[in-house]
Amino acid sequence: MNSRGLRSVVLGLGVASCVAVTACGDDETSTNAGSGGGGGTGGGGSAGSPGLDGETITPGPFDISGSFAVQAVIKARAIIDLDTTQYFLVTFDQNGTHLDVATRTCDIALPSVPDVAEVVIPDKLRDVFRRDVVMTAGDFVSGTDGGAKYTPPAEVVVLGADLANPATDPLPTEADQTNAVDQDEDGHPGVTVEADVAAVCQGWQKLYVALRTTVTLDGTVLSSNEIVGDMEATLEQEILGMSDPCLSASDGIEVEVLPGSVFRARRIDGANDSTDLDANSDGAIDCEELTAGVETVFGD
Repeated sequence: MNSRGLRSVVLGLGVASCVAVTACGDDETSTNAGSGGGGGTGGGGSAGSPGLDGETITPGPFDISGSFAVQAVIKARAIIDLDTTQYFLVTFDQNGTHLDVATRTCDIALPSVPDVAEVVIPDKLRDVFRRDVVMTAGDFVSGTDGGAKYTPPAEVVVLGADLANPATDPLPTEADQTNAVDQDEDGHPGVTVEADVAAVCQGWQKLYVALRTTVTLDGTVLSSNEIVGDMEATLEQEILGMSDPCLSASDGIEVEVLPGSVFRARRIDGANDSTDLDANSDGAIDCEELTAGVETVFGD
C-alpha cells in the first residue's frame, strides 16, 4: 500500500469527471475533450510561481511548528470542467529550514453536476484516509523569513493497486487485475467511489478504480500562520469494474488536470492568535474537529 497525504489531492477527480460525463454526454460546445482509451494521463501545466496578489507576507523569522488545516482546490477537465476541494490536517515541526511533516487526509468533496450527477467518497474509504498518517522530512523551506519558498519533493501516489515500481508499472485493468488491491476493504478491487447519475442509472451505483497521481507543490510561507501556493498534477486511471453497466460510458474518458490548482494552509492550534479547532480541549486536533471548523478557517 502506497503512502497518501497532501499529495493525494487528485483522488477521485478522474472518477468524478467520468461519472459527470456519463450523465451529461459529449457536450459539443466543450473543448479539449479527452481522447478516450483506457486510462489517460492528465497533464498538469506549469502554473509558475505561486500567485501572491492580495497576499501579505509578514517580514522577519517564522516558525510554522504546529497544526494546520490545508485546503486544496484541484481543477480538471473531462469534456466538462470540474473542480474538487479537499482538506488535510498537517503538523509541522520546524528546525531552521528542516521540516518534519505529518499529514492526514480528512475530507474530499468530489465535484457534482447539479440535478444530473452526484459523486461521494464512501465511509469505508474515508476511514482509510483518516487513520493513515504520512510522514515526510527534509529541507522543504528555502529560508526562515517570511516569503521563503515551500517546495517539498514531488511524489507519486498509487491507489487501488500494489506496484513494484509505482512510478512506471502499468495499473491493473478490468481484464488484468493481477496487481489490484481492495484498499478500502469493501470486497471490490481498487478503491470505490459512489455515484448517483439520475440521467442514466437507477439509484446509487459504484465504480471500482485504480489511480496514479504525481503532485508537485510550489508554495510561499506568508507567516508563522499561513502558507499559500500552486500545485501541478498528473493523473492516470483505470476502471476495474462497476456495480451496473449504466456507468459503462465512464470507462475510457481521459482526464486533464488543468493549471490553476492551488492550496492554502492555515494554523488551527490557537498559537499566534490563530483559530483554535481543538473543540474538546484535549491538546490534539482530529479530522472531525477540522471538518467542523472549515467555514471558520477558510470562509467556505
